[in-house]
Amino acid sequence: MLPLVPFIINGDSASSRDYPMTGAVILESDDADAPILWCSSTLLAPDTVVLAAHCVDPALITALYPETTEIRLYWSQLDDMTPYDGTGLLPHDAVEVIGAVYHADYSVLAFDEGIADNHDIALLFLEEAQDTAHAYPISPAEAAQLVEGAGVVVVGWGQQSAEDPDDIGEKRMGDSVIGELGSTEFLVGPEASDVRQCHGDSGGPVFLDVDADTETPTRIVGVTSHAYDETACASIGAVNTRIDAHLDWLDAQLRARCEDGFRVWCEEPGLIFAPVVEDDDNGGVSSGLGPGASTGSGRPTELTSDASGCSTVSGPMLWWLPVLLGRRRRSSRLLSGSAHSEA
Repeated sequence: MLPLVPFIINGDSASSRDYPMTGAVILESDDADAPILWCSSTLLAPDTVVLAAHCVDPALITALYPETTEIRLYWSQLDDMTPYDGTGLLPHDAVEVIGAVYHADYSVLAFDEGIADNHDIALLFLEEAQDTAHAYPISPAEAAQLVEGAGVVVVGWGQQSAEDPDDIGEKRMGDSVIGELGSTEFLVGPEASDVRQCHGDSGGPVFLDVDADTETPTRIVGVTSHAYDETACASIGAVNTRIDAHLDWLDAQLRARCEDGFRVWCEEPGLIFAPVVEDDDNGGVSSGLGPGASTGSGRPTELTSDASGCSTVSGPMLWWLPVLLGRRRRSSRLLSGSAHSEA
């Protein structure tokens, strides 16, 4: 039995100044008593947040709240989300989400133990552009630095103890390591002594410092997805969705939402890579796409939901409702839902 430990398991406290591009997602439903902490996430552009698809899957939300007719999501950067347990009001800095889109090949039914070929990734579009610096995705040329044994940093508002599912809501971070690498997913925290993600960290980021001639070395390389095995986070860390495997999809969705007038910020419509430091006549910095950056096709992917029909959700493999599963017990059934929904 693991000892009780504080923080993102084996990690440290984090403030709003630590990785300020990260934020918590709040759910408000007409079948819930009050707004509640839902997932962790990362600002990818001034008006766009990247997170796990299962965090915005309407089928999963309505499985828990079958009487839901209206869903609202909000984004907040508060470092203490413990008051938002279904008993209080919205955070004072909450920004409403006006739309969400998730990957066409995502399906909660495809989740399995270990590393598989999942596509648990989504974007939220905010009502207002944020002044906070956003994260930079790893570029195709930099992706070779994402290897087993690489040191990474994880951030989230999730469970701080392997033994207390209600110990949730404070922003935590910690240095960890990549333990296993697949084509679309990777494991963080292969050992019990490692810093590792747990319930409530779903959607949160994995950061890697790369060797590159850019203004900052920090890249978002992963999104927290699901447990590695049936022990959940008791002895091994989380499986994370690879950002580099989804660069074209992310870029296409960002551009498509600008082309159709949906986004509120389109100064750079596609993915924004870290500005490259280049010697010029003035000895300055030239900003633009990072080395080897892909601009994608510029055409939105046609999205459909793969979660059709009704099937039982496997509890220990999903971290999509960490607080509510502990406080409101209902049978979770999958229902068909739209892959592109306005929240």
